[in-house]
Amino acid sequence: MKKVIIYARVSTKDQELNNQLDKLKKFCKSSKYNISEIITDKMSGLKSDRPGFKKIFERASRREFDLLLFWSLDRFSREGMKETLMYLYQLEKCGVQFKSFMEPYIDSTSMFKDVVIGILSTIANFESKRKSENIRAGLDYVKKKGQKLGRPGVDQETIKKIIKLRLSGANNSDIARKLGVNEKTVRNYKDLTLSQLNNGQQDLIEMIKKSKK
Repeated sequence: MKKVIIYARVSTKDQELNNQLDKLKKFCKSSKYNISEIITDKMSGLKSDRPGFKKIFERASRREFDLLLFWSLDRFSREGMKETLMYLYQLEKCGVQFKSFMEPYIDSTSMFKDVVIGILSTIANFESKRKSENIRAGLDYVKKKGQKLGRPGVDQETIKKIIKLRLSGANNSDIARKLGVNEKTVRNYKDLTLSQLNNGQQDLIEMIKKSKK
């Protein structure tokens, strides 16, 4: 019976692998494959340093299995045609076959595998780049409209209140709770009092005087 490693991947940690794994297991059962190991990754297919992905080739180099079964080519790798083909050739060099569940024509026993794999790898890479370009275009559009990205900044009045509360002896946690801001935001201004005083800003000096009354 052929020993098989199942490989499944999703891009983020909050995504589920169950859909892929359930169907891959059933396929192995119907094909009378012996599942020697199930390897998964929850990270981008653009990265070659995926822990599970690296484990596949460690196992292959020791010839611990006969066939690698993955959901689809873009779940296996999205690094581009050259890189993806290199990985598949590496498996073959180790004497390991490969098979895509969603693309049955991607099979190391097929005489047309190189042509099909090359085309699909290029498409996968193109789609990934297009998504990145769309994100960059969206960010550029937001910037052009004058909108700030990320968390809203702290206004000058809030900064002054942070300084005043610190001068009164309040700790970071109390200040954050009272002003409704993140404690990290309060810590960001931990050295501001001294620097503002050294700069001689009159409004802060007056604030300090009032806080001591």
